[in-house]
Amino acid sequence: GEPYFAIYNMAVNCCSTTTQFEDAATRQFEHVARVSSPSWARIGKRTGEQNVFSVESVWNQRDLVKKQKRHFKRSNVLSFRLPSNERGKIDYKLWQTPCPTELSNFGMVSVSPSQKFLAVLKNESDGANGGDKKQYLEIWQSDCLIHCVKLCDSKKHGTVYDDATFGVLEWSTAEDQLLFIAERHRPKAISYFDKNADTTSGDGDHVRGAEHLFYEDWGELLTGHHCPVPVVFSLDTQQCQAINDISHDLSVGQAIWGPNGEGLVFVGWDNKPRRLGLIYCSNRKSAVYYWNFKDSTLETLSATEMAVASPRLSPDENKLVYLQSRVGGPHRSCVKLMLLEFRTRNVKTLVDVVDVPDGNSFPGLYVETLPTRCWSQDGSKVVFSSIWQSRKEILCVDVLSGSVCKISPDGMIGCWSVFDVFDDMAVFSFASPISPPCLMIGQLSDSKMKVGSTVPSVQIENIITIGASHCHYEGDMTWEIISLKPSGGDHIKSISYEAVLIKPATTTDVKPPMIVTPHGGPHSCYMSDFMVGNAALCLLGFAVLSVNYRGSIGFGQASIDALLGNVGTMDVHDVQEAAVHVIQSGVVDSARIVVHGGSHGGFLSAHLIGQFPDSYMAACVRNPAIGFPGMSVQYDLNE
Repeated sequence: GEPYFAIYNMAVNCCSTTTQFEDAATRQFEHVARVSSPSWARIGKRTGEQNVFSVESVWNQRDLVKKQKRHFKRSNVLSFRLPSNERGKIDYKLWQTPCPTELSNFGMVSVSPSQKFLAVLKNESDGANGGDKKQYLEIWQSDCLIHCVKLCDSKKHGTVYDDATFGVLEWSTAEDQLLFIAERHRPKAISYFDKNADTTSGDGDHVRGAEHLFYEDWGELLTGHHCPVPVVFSLDTQQCQAINDISHDLSVGQAIWGPNGEGLVFVGWDNKPRRLGLIYCSNRKSAVYYWNFKDSTLETLSATEMAVASPRLSPDENKLVYLQSRVGGPHRSCVKLMLLEFRTRNVKTLVDVVDVPDGNSFPGLYVETLPTRCWSQDGSKVVFSSIWQSRKEILCVDVLSGSVCKISPDGMIGCWSVFDVFDDMAVFSFASPISPPCLMIGQLSDSKMKVGSTVPSVQIENIITIGASHCHYEGDMTWEIISLKPSGGDHIKSISYEAVLIKPATTTDVKPPMIVTPHGGPHSCYMSDFMVGNAALCLLGFAVLSVNYRGSIGFGQASIDALLGNVGTMDVHDVQEAAVHVIQSGVVDSARIVVHGGSHGGFLSAHLIGQFPDSYMAACVRNPAIGFPGMSVQYDLNE
């Protein structure tokens, strides 16, 4: 009501009532929420045509009426003709389907290696059975559905996982099998007092008195994930085979087919001593394993006292890269890129942890997952995206030398995200705080040798945009990355940090109010990405300052470790100094400053209004991490 209107009316001077502001804010948010963003893309090559590629992509968009996220598919065909000389330009032709195709009840999608088949996992509610959740595996060929299997009817496994932490949907090389991850089958629990329960079947698929047993799961956003196992679906027999012989002490995820399809490579997380929240604390003990189909044996491929993710096999199936970080400590850290020679089982570090980067040089790797296909055609390079200070850049790693090269296209600062690499073509997206995401494709090519270097650098050439939002805000907002160094001279205070400032584009002398937003985590990062909420606030008249205080990822491991033992002081002062820096620059109204944050950002917001009460006119604190004495007896968040 009126108290909130007093806060928001700082920005919208033309509104004289709460209702007028709410109507203006609603219209603005509805407009910005129409922005769609790509979540998946894959390159294919047309059979018999050398320079003709197809790109299938899945996009997300908010539906405010239905209060859900909608998914739709776009299809593109791209052909190009090489120039007759070095100075000539490549001739492109691009075809795009006129309207996108909605993917209803979409879970996961996977295209077979030859592009002959498309597999889709669908999650649906069965209205005939009171809205019970049902899962279907659909196999499409050309323009027709050739198989539809009701997975929930199987007693061989439970719910199929479609999350980014565990879930996979992978075709075998022969295209006769599909691999996915599902909950291990558990016999049906029935009450001792249920006289109508059928216990005469003799199949052992029930257990009395277990309906109230507690089973640990993997925490927030992974509720119900208790004991995941790999499952192989055969197209020939239409049957699923769960691999239940793998130790019950491991939770299996991120599985891929091994060389020649003779086994599986996967990440196994230790279930003991207990499962803890995994999606936001990936520093859980895990290892890369190999399951051999022939003799049903399990082999450990990586170190066992580390945290690992994203095993990716090279095109020749001899090299395997994966991410590795230490267990414990900050919940997200700088990671290593490891290389395993599959034939010899030799493991080496390709890219090591960077403690303190030199200026704006490479700060280390901050990656949660690698693209499913990330290798160059000759298997000599790996291409993916990583957080680089307040940006996200495309990197190329030479697997022979371990050298890292930033290959993001020049002249565009923001967030670059690689989705797929195939036949030395890469499909990726770009976005900035004032530019909604667009999808692009380009060629990977070796450029000239760098002076004094024996390793050829790589660059992305012949880039073409194949999908973009209809919304454009470049003339309505401006933005910049502000580099900051805290006062003082000790080794911790010498670590720099950054903030991202967006503000309304205006020709008047009226200074906008500013919302200061420290991120949650605390070991996360505000990237220079398009954020619907921030863009809507900016279009309403607010400047928004997103602060990457010391402890944020993307600035070296020393910056992350510096926050340990200094929570509530270092991070609070960094946010306050960033706000003061912008105020002193004269671009915002110092009398109209608001702080807003959630989780650890809410914790910082509460500290800021307590430690600097005269600096902020109002505060918005969402699910703040405060009241620790009470939380300690209610939750298992020991970290």
